[in-house]
Amino acid sequence: MPKISTKLTQDKILLLEYFQDFLHHKKMQNCKESTLNTYISHFNYFLEFFEEEYKREMYLADFNEKVLTEHIDYLQTRHVKFGTHLHVPDWKKQIGALSPRTINDRMGRLQTFAQYLLQRGIMKDNPFLNVPKILQDNQQSDVLTKQELERLSKHIEEKAKTTKEFHHFRSLVLFHVLVDTMGRINMVLNLRESDFSYDDRTLVFRAESSKNRRTHVIPITLKTARLVRKLIDYNQGFYDRKVDENIFLALTGRRLTPDVWLKQLKKYAKEVGIGKRVYSHLIRKSSATIALQNGIGIEELRRMLTHSDFSTIMRYVELNSDNLKQAQAEYSVFAEVERTNRLFKRPNRIDKF
Repeated sequence: MPKISTKLTQDKILLLEYFQDFLHHKKMQNCKESTLNTYISHFNYFLEFFEEEYKREMYLADFNEKVLTEHIDYLQTRHVKFGTHLHVPDWKKQIGALSPRTINDRMGRLQTFAQYLLQRGIMKDNPFLNVPKILQDNQQSDVLTKQELERLSKHIEEKAKTTKEFHHFRSLVLFHVLVDTMGRINMVLNLRESDFSYDDRTLVFRAESSKNRRTHVIPITLKTARLVRKLIDYNQGFYDRKVDENIFLALTGRRLTPDVWLKQLKKYAKEVGIGKRVYSHLIRKSSATIALQNGIGIEELRRMLTHSDFSTIMRYVELNSDNLKQAQAEYSVFAEVERTNRLFKRPNRIDKF
């Protein structure tokens, strides 16, 4: 975690000091390190903007509606992409607006910080009260079809059989687990041998690796269970493995990383001619959408996706255009007319309309 320096002034308190208290509060709430790092990075972006604009450090009084509105305008019009990245060449750095989703995410972290200050009585007025939220288009994202998932699975299996290479077989098992469990990539890569039961055909996503900090027991198919058991047997060849080690390992014997898997997944997708933007979470979205098309219940899908409520599930319902077409064909006002016409075989008396 990046270190934040502490600086005190006699007449004013730096906003940075209150942010340190906020971080300590989040640590006491047992927030994950990745969440804390996100708060830190977004707050640093805000401080960098202020110091660039005002040429001084930021105090509590500066955390107001005017500065927040100016920050949004900066992110929309004057933000320099990769401006703070030390290892990015200058020719890649250019002025370009961030997406509305990214801007709202950054402002949302600051708003959480503001709520903390209000609850502690450090601030009396909410600085976000009149700060506008950026509207964003709710575009329908691409998902992989059932045929595309099957093509990927068959291709990876064929490569594993013909090459006899460990990383292709590991990819096959990982792909099956991702599709079967609809799990997030980090949850799946953190699976250990003790999380797997061949007799029950289940995998356990432990609370410490789950996003909502709950333990989830997810069923898998018999083929996936057999593949996982075989991979665990292969893993015994890593001489430096520890007891109860991860199921998905790199060739070094350490836990496989999401970046290594993503690189391999994109390669497989290119080899089978899938032109869509492929990423690990796409398998989760695609599997959920196909499960809806196959008739899975909303409650069952919620439990499979390990969501606490139904709000996020509705995104998958919106993606499921096939069910919408089926419902329209069944319940539309004109659907009954069409069924009646087909029943009595009424001829169409008008050749052209």
